Amino acid sequence: MTNCFKTIIQEEGVAALWGGINLFPTLAYHALTPLFANSIPLIIDRVFKLSAADSPVLYSLAELGLNTVDLLLRLPIETVRKRLQIQVQNKGRQPVHGAKKYRTVVETRKKPYQGMVDCVYRIIKEEGGHHRRVSQTTRNSDGQVVTTPVPQRPWYSAWGVRGLYTGLGIQLVGNVGLFVVGAVSKFQDEGGDL
Repeated sequence: MTNCFKTIIQEEGVAALWGGINLFPTLAYHALTPLFANSIPLIIDRVFKLSAADSPVLYSLAELGLNTVDLLLRLPIETVRKRLQIQVQNKGRQPVHGAKKYRTVVETRKKPYQGMVDCVYRIIKEEGGHHRRVSQTTRNSDGQVVTTPVPQRPWYSAWGVRGLYTGLGIQLVGNVGLFVVGAVSKFQDEGGDL
């Protein structure tokens, strides 16, 4: 553990021990997560005026909708936080003698992000959809023009935010799964037969 602290201080500086450029996204993520989790039941009860006992299906639908909004707001912050966590901010410092180069399993950006705003901007600019093309025209080795279809991107890639919503589909499926399980269990608790 002392070697870890020593290496972090030598390669990234003392500020990296308390988050460095990752401090703000981490604070934002860990502040919003419980805020949303604790606000959803209050919003359903006080704004929508729904009770789980009186109308379990409507309550579950409201919960699904608000959980999806929570996911859409929180996922970009989580993506930025993870991107900033896996990069080493050495800012011109020399690596520790004999230390191995930090290699990630996933592909990372060669030039490090400079902060949360830069990370969002670079993800949108470098990974977002530019324009939707149905086909691409190239020339083969004989000089003939060849048209090949380009795979269609999801609708949200047209806005350039696709990179910020990595894993959105599977998390939406998880939300719908929780909705179905919750609705069925609340229905069974009332004594209903399926």
